[in-house]
Amino acid sequence: MMKPWLMVASCLILVACSPVNVVPVDNPVSSPTPVQATPLASASVTILPTTIPLTTPSVTPIATPTPTATPTVTPTATPTASPLVSTSPTVTPAANLTIQPLDGASNIGRRPTLSVSSDQPLAELTVQATSGTCAGNLQLSANSFATCIGLQATGEQSWLPVEDLQLGRMYQVRVLNATTQAGATIDSTEQSFTTSQQSLLINEVSESYYNNISRWVELHNPTATGIQLADYQLRAPARNSATNTYASSHLFALPDYYLPPGGYVMLRAPEEYKDINNGSTYVYVSDANLVPNWYTQGFVELLREGKTEDFVSFGANYTPTTAGAWLGDPAAAFVYGDISYMRGLARLAGDTNTADDWQLVNYTTPSAVNDVSCSADTDSDGIPDCSEQPGSSFAGLPLYDWAARVGQPDIFIEVDYMDATNGGQQAEDLGLVPSKEALQMVVDAFAKKGIAVHIDVGDLYDQSPGVNPSNFDLGGGQQVPFERYVGLSNLSSEQANFYDYKASYFDIRRLYIFHYALFANQRNSQTRSSGVAEINGNDLIVTVGENGLSTSTDANRLYRQNFQALTLMHELGHNLGLRHGD
Repeated sequence: MMKPWLMVASCLILVACSPVNVVPVDNPVSSPTPVQATPLASASVTILPTTIPLTTPSVTPIATPTPTATPTVTPTATPTASPLVSTSPTVTPAANLTIQPLDGASNIGRRPTLSVSSDQPLAELTVQATSGTCAGNLQLSANSFATCIGLQATGEQSWLPVEDLQLGRMYQVRVLNATTQAGATIDSTEQSFTTSQQSLLINEVSESYYNNISRWVELHNPTATGIQLADYQLRAPARNSATNTYASSHLFALPDYYLPPGGYVMLRAPEEYKDINNGSTYVYVSDANLVPNWYTQGFVELLREGKTEDFVSFGANYTPTTAGAWLGDPAAAFVYGDISYMRGLARLAGDTNTADDWQLVNYTTPSAVNDVSCSADTDSDGIPDCSEQPGSSFAGLPLYDWAARVGQPDIFIEVDYMDATNGGQQAEDLGLVPSKEALQMVVDAFAKKGIAVHIDVGDLYDQSPGVNPSNFDLGGGQQVPFERYVGLSNLSSEQANFYDYKASYFDIRRLYIFHYALFANQRNSQTRSSGVAEINGNDLIVTVGENGLSTSTDANRLYRQNFQALTLMHELGHNLGLRHGD
């Protein structure tokens, strides 16, 4: 939602404003156009070498004879003595085994990978394929090997249990009667590990007001074992985007995605007007035209092998697939209104399967830890006050270290820029490279209205390690591959998709904080427009390539920086809600 101070400030700052349609409109170079946007442990098991002690021979002392008269001895030839050869047996060190999970490891997931490695090549280990009586060289048990759990191979000397392990339980694993490839027997080894008290968790559920704004669910892997999402399904209310009809419940398959230990991932419903690829920490979930959908009430359920893994009910009572997966009243209902942007349910407590685990928050943190502890935003910049304090963070982002302050409206912009030489295939086009002076012009213009703009072009002007806000380096902006034409929506066959760039290069943790700007070449072959942007959104393109911009003279240098600064400010104004003529 557009903040009043942003509308006034941007209108005062913008150089050119004129009316615009909801869809992108081709503008002349001097007048970029907007596009309608929607509101959006461990010790390894080591077998020490067994040393075979050598027996020291007993020596019987010879008594010293009593002296007698010395006889006359006729000398004879001294025999040549044969040297004695000292020999000792050759000792082959025993193999050192390492078994994963390591001995004493904790917080292990329900389906961990078991692996065995050694400093000597091992003969292939045998395992049992089904659970029951213990057999094979490698065994896994929950009852000290009274019975064992079946294992299936996943690679060379690695296996998975054929069934989910129980949460919060100790398991034993042993290797016995194994041999090296040279035929040496390896001493039996036994160790144990403990599974996590929790498995894959639903961590956040987004609130949303508009149909075409993506609903999303955040999952968290609290275990020390990676999880494959394709082993799970998501059940939730659904909407058919083609017929605008609704289903009270639908089961969605989850994609092939590896969620690392401690990791977060966002499951997103596709947005109708954007054709977007999966990102590194988010994936899209749908079934043909059906997409997850809810308003003030609903539920989200995570299932594995037909059983509830986690469940949350909000606004009304809904029933999980597995009895006992939810107890008592539902969590709070969502608010149906345009204030829904950024809001949602967040897991701020434990995992008791009750509403006590959940809290309705003004600031969700997609694909990141829930680290926002307040709701106040006294300067109305969309950043909570507690995330603008020393030592704080928003979704793990250190905004205070990047100069965000309470009482100061802050705007963050990540700027990625296309390769100006197209991989060496063309002369450098300086229209594609953000001018440092142009960026500073934008910062200075907003500063006159008391608004702090923080621009991130990464290492473009500061290649030293770490970040440097004064040099527009917040660790995110970067050079991206060249495409001659790029667009936001209604793409033609000649246009690259802006949102593919965002999916590939933009950290989703920045979603609610940063605008994303792409310095690109041109929009298409028919329109010489210098830019396009979402209205009331956070995405924009500056397209001033193929304009012969240079720094060969002072006049050319000033023309380039003014052209870039005015276009960037113009498109940012559209993001802030201004239209042509405002």
